Amino acid sequence: MLRAVVTMHQLEPLLAPELVTHIGHEFPEVSDAPITLVETSSDEGTAIWPAGYCRVEATPTDFDDRLRFLPEPITSPQRQTTQARRNGSALIHWLTQITRSGG
Repeated sequence: MLRAVVTMHQLEPLLAPELVTHIGHEFPEVSDAPITLVETSSDEGTAIWPAGYCRVEATPTDFDDRLRFLPEPITSPQRQTTQARRNGSALIHWLTQITRSGG
């Protein structure tokens, strides 16, 4: 299940490099246990996050909790100065709504 679309710049502070294992360019076989995967496109790859799939040594629930620390998207410069950034719960809510609506 897709949880979030974030930039590498946003993702790197959320996870220590030792929690990331590159597993290749093919989607892994189905696992009995839930796992956390991050797909990195070829133009976004970094030393820590090479292109392809990386397994994150964090449960999906733990990863979701970490995503709450992402700043909320700002729609205009004026809004950025007038509204304090919250803990990212709107991003999680928005993704949940999209998942529920099938969009």
